[in-house]
Amino acid sequence: IVRRGVHRPNTPSKSLHALALRYSVGNHVANLLQRAAGLLLPLIVFASLGSASSSYYVVVWSTAYALYLASSNVGQALVAEGSRSPGRLYPNASSALRQSLMIVCAGALVTVIAAPWYLGFFGGRFASNGTTLLRLLALGAIPNAVTTIFLSVHRVRGGLRQIVPVQAATGLPTVVLAVPVLAVGGLSGLGLLWFA
Repeated sequence: IVRRGVHRPNTPSKSLHALALRYSVGNHVANLLQRAAGLLLPLIVFASLGSASSSYYVVVWSTAYALYLASSNVGQALVAEGSRSPGRLYPNASSALRQSLMIVCAGALVTVIAAPWYLGFFGGRFASNGTTLLRLLALGAIPNAVTTIFLSVHRVRGGLRQIVPVQAATGLPTVVLAVPVLAVGGLSGLGLLWFA
């Protein structure tokens, strides 16, 4: 009796399962490549320059990351909206890019101007050692906003073949080059590497 009253949705086909698995694995690899720099750089800074520089880096990165999250959130909204209305993907992407750039550019401008005062709250050493890095990371969020919207469009279109190489090209060189750059240019050099 109970079985008759329970609604059973249609079971997805095996090809749909395979497609979802392929997309999910590719998307996960792309996300790992994107996050590699943010997750590994604190450890690389600690191993290369010690605990004091690592603490400067973590405070600066935690601050600048808010700008990267802003464009990420706009990109996620674009993926949701683009999945619901694929025919409006490109007009929505244009709008998302404008919104993301307005938020990130305004935030980067405030961060660049206020960096020494903000870091001064943590102490003079944070301001003297982290200001340039914070400014460069904040400015790096601007091109990242463009990349994030590009990747979001390809996520909606299922274009993981475009996403994975872009994520690898933006994240891996920073991780690979971090040790020699830190040895030569310190935290400011790392900021230049991130910005480039």
